[in-house]
Amino acid sequence: MSTTPTSEAGEGPQARGEASAIISVGRALSILDAFMGDDHLLPLSELARRVGLPKSTAFRLVAQLTESGFLTRVGRNYRLSSHVFELGNSVDASPVGFLRDVAAPHMAALFQHVGFGVNLAVLDSTSIVYLDRIRGPRSPNLLSRIGARVPALTTALGKVMLAHSSRELIIQALNEGWPRSTPYTVMRPELMVGQLRQAREAGVAYDREEAMLGLTCVAAPIFDPEGRPVGAISASGSTGRFRPESAADLTQRAARLISSDLKRTISLRA
Repeated sequence: MSTTPTSEAGEGPQARGEASAIISVGRALSILDAFMGDDHLLPLSELARRVGLPKSTAFRLVAQLTESGFLTRVGRNYRLSSHVFELGNSVDASPVGFLRDVAAPHMAALFQHVGFGVNLAVLDSTSIVYLDRIRGPRSPNLLSRIGARVPALTTALGKVMLAHSSRELIIQALNEGWPRSTPYTVMRPELMVGQLRQAREAGVAYDREEAMLGLTCVAAPIFDPEGRPVGAISASGSTGRFRPESAADLTQRAARLISSDLKRTISLRA
């Protein structure tokens, strides 16, 4: 007598349904990921291409995401909805969870002194993620939007955090490599190791048009109470108008004050 396979054996209707649901969730998330970067409006055909799905499958998932409020239709294109914006802004990507709030007044004070641009970022493996930024009339047109992910070794923010990280993470970053973003990007590992060593000794790191032509930065690390780098702050400006060396002390001071306030906040919440 034949028997119906049970879900316990991993082959029954329930198990197959659960597996199908998991696949659908993964595909839906991949559609949301397709909007990463500077493409804010995408047609269905491009979404299907980016996630590697048949257009009919992508259409069904996009319709569900639109109905659920995660996507908004604009003519024949789609974009992430304001609901996704709300979700994103409810998350602080820093290891301590409230770095952005603690850093905000010190970023404003640093901006008043340098007058160009101020950035806050965290290290995520061998990349940095921008948490916050302040811009003014003299700020250069930058690619460092909030939430942007950039290879750590092409930025002052990333280099100063890696300089105070474990040897294993530094080796991982060097082995993974990094893109030549500009003709000034330092590509030789031995030179990069020298920069990291100098950053650890000096307490600041520099980016001299290594991430973007026309942009110069100086960055200092932010530490948690155990002395681990949990973020970094930088002052940036247009090459030729902004002298990063002149802002190094102010940037370090802002980083120290953020670290101090972070320690106090963690103590109060303990």
